[in-house]
Amino acid sequence: MTVYAFVDLDDSLFNSDRKAGPDRSRVAAVDRQGTPLSFQSARQERFLSHVLGNGAVIVPTTGRNEAAFHRVRLSLRHSHAICSFGGLLIGPDGRPEPRWHAFISAEVERERAALEGILDEMVRIATARGADVRHTIVSDAGLDLYLSVKHNAHDEECLAGVAAELGQGLPDGWYLHLNGNNLAAMPGFLGKARAVRWYLDNVGTDSTLTLGIGDSFTDLSFMGLCDYAITPTSHSQIFNALMKYAR
Repeated sequence: MTVYAFVDLDDSLFNSDRKAGPDRSRVAAVDRQGTPLSFQSARQERFLSHVLGNGAVIVPTTGRNEAAFHRVRLSLRHSHAICSFGGLLIGPDGRPEPRWHAFISAEVERERAALEGILDEMVRIATARGADVRHTIVSDAGLDLYLSVKHNAHDEECLAGVAAELGQGLPDGWYLHLNGNNLAAMPGFLGKARAVRWYLDNVGTDSTLTLGIGDSFTDLSFMGLCDYAITPTSHSQIFNALMKYAR
């Protein structure tokens, strides 16, 4: 039996410098200049070693684009990787999986005007509110996938206000994801769960046990496709929400 572990990276296997505690044991990811950016704790390192040591096939399932994914310094021993919230599936040869890439390319073209309109509306809202934000159209493999917005002073309340107003006029099929100082406007065709489902139907074997590991609400859909769902207890949006129901 093959065990597939679909694993989110940031805040699941490692944390940013700002979030990492004093028990950081190794550099997990670097920035474009090679400067350490994220760190793995001893416990996170043991968890990954346990998953790998039991022979699971690791499928990184991340919001990072391909360039940022390659700046991760962990030995994941993976064959495929799901990047950009499912916008890119990298094959064993390091190239985009052609069938999935063709599907995403067609969807990107169909939603291009909507993405441009959302960007214009976000800029208008932020300007009217005096919100000091920066934005990026996140692209991967030559495809413009979604809009990312962050507040330059990490004012999460201000960013939430921008998100609330922007969410009132989104085109059909689009949705917002807000997690701390990260706001994303995403098209309906994009999502980790869609890529995981396609992978299981077209790449994975029939005789499998599947694990879904993540920390964010955007991970829940792909985790729900798996036999077991695992979330960390620190810096986890999922765990924090579940604790509201604890007795």
